Amino acid sequence: MALDQLTGPPAPSPPPAPAPRRSGRLGRAALALLLTVALCGGGALVGSLVHDDGPGHPGEWDHRVQPYVAFVERTRGLRFDHPVAVYFLSPAQYRHAITSASDGPVTGDDAAAATDASRNRRALGLQRALGLVEGDPDLEEAAADLGGEGTLAYYDFVRKVVNVKGSEVTPSMEGTLVHELTHALQDQHYDLQRRNERADSEEAAVLRSVLEGDAMTVEAAYVQSLPEEQQRRIQEESRSQAEDADAQLAEVPAALRAAQAIPYYLGRPYVSLTETTRAGALDPGRLDDLMGDLPDVTAALFTPVDGAEEPARVKPPDLGRKPFLRDTVGAFSLFVLLADRIDPVVAMDAVDGWEGDALAAAEVSRSGAERVCIAATFRMAGDDDAAELSGALTTWSRTMPAEAGVAVDRSGRSVELRSCDPGASARGTSTGKAFTALLVPAGRLELTSAFVGQGVGLEEAACMANRVIRQLTLDELASVEASPELTQRLREMTSAAAQAC
Repeated sequence: MALDQLTGPPAPSPPPAPAPRRSGRLGRAALALLLTVALCGGGALVGSLVHDDGPGHPGEWDHRVQPYVAFVERTRGLRFDHPVAVYFLSPAQYRHAITSASDGPVTGDDAAAATDASRNRRALGLQRALGLVEGDPDLEEAAADLGGEGTLAYYDFVRKVVNVKGSEVTPSMEGTLVHELTHALQDQHYDLQRRNERADSEEAAVLRSVLEGDAMTVEAAYVQSLPEEQQRRIQEESRSQAEDADAQLAEVPAALRAAQAIPYYLGRPYVSLTETTRAGALDPGRLDDLMGDLPDVTAALFTPVDGAEEPARVKPPDLGRKPFLRDTVGAFSLFVLLADRIDPVVAMDAVDGWEGDALAAAEVSRSGAERVCIAATFRMAGDDDAAELSGALTTWSRTMPAEAGVAVDRSGRSVELRSCDPGASARGTSTGKAFTALLVPAGRLELTSAFVGQGVGLEEAACMANRVIRQLTLDELASVEASPELTQRLREMTSAAAQAC
């Protein structure tokens, strides 16, 4: 649903399409990107078998992208230091480019093969323990689908090139090129590879969200600059692409799709909130200032007001075995984990009080077999916040397979979660709506930005957005156009929220 129908014309929401234009991955062992990190290792998504490296960068721009370079520079208020190579690939080449770089060398080493098998087994066990998947899905195929079918292009911040799926510059491809060229411009000014190497999982997720939000804002500005007929063609083409991608990704678990998409859904309105002035205009200079001092945790993006800017120090519970993974869950992944099995508004409220957490995963002996088990401690802002998260996790635990042995304990402001891999045959009651559920926190954040753009103070804007968003169903949030009846109800909701806040 277009939220500007009740708030005025802020920048458009991220489309409810499962095919965001993903740039090179910006994570290490981030739980927020659990699938791609676990299966694709720590390198960037590059097309090393499709193109050569060349002399560093071309001397001039490809004539097909030249018209969009000036727009990106003008809109972003920055200039390119030099041209960037852009490779237009067939769908097969594109899928190969995204997936082959993580394969590693073929050595015939049995020990290496055993290590790979152990890593994949642990990754699957970890995701089942967290309730993100059930059964025995082919995670490598899911990763290939998310990369090859779930994206249209990406900027590789290691090799400094843009890979694009397709050779024809269609109306929607123009926006894609603007998006990826924005990533290239970001890299030349912010040194993405260096920043990624220094980031932990939460910092990497924040960085990626802001970069994607920036690129989506520039892309939207480009589309809005076009004649109405051309905008209509882009909308039709994008809708068709979204339907195709939705069909192709039908077998990918919703929680994994949500984990990939959440930086796009929250990054865009967060950047809009950062750039919005009281007059409702956007000031890209504010984003440049933000890039110099990004928040350390995803909670700062997830919760518009009073979200933690840096994590509290937390230790994970003891699993009795040496962990093979220590990481932070973070606000993004905690929401996806919860929203795949419980009401998304309840999940959002439970995440809002997050101040820090720590997770450990190890292979533990259970019932005569080695199973992947996890233990996590969450530190909340207050006792009431801890009670809310404890209640949400308890509800979530009832949807998990009994074989997982989930335990939730609360002590003061801390909540402890334990769970084990229930096995391939175990089944719980996942809703499968984690992907659609992203519209709830994203809609809240976008409404907050829109109200601020109308001159409302930040705290009041966040209060109003909180009241409005919880009165809308997922179907209403996902609708392309609001009916006259819904539009009127939205205006009434907004008026009532303004009086209450």
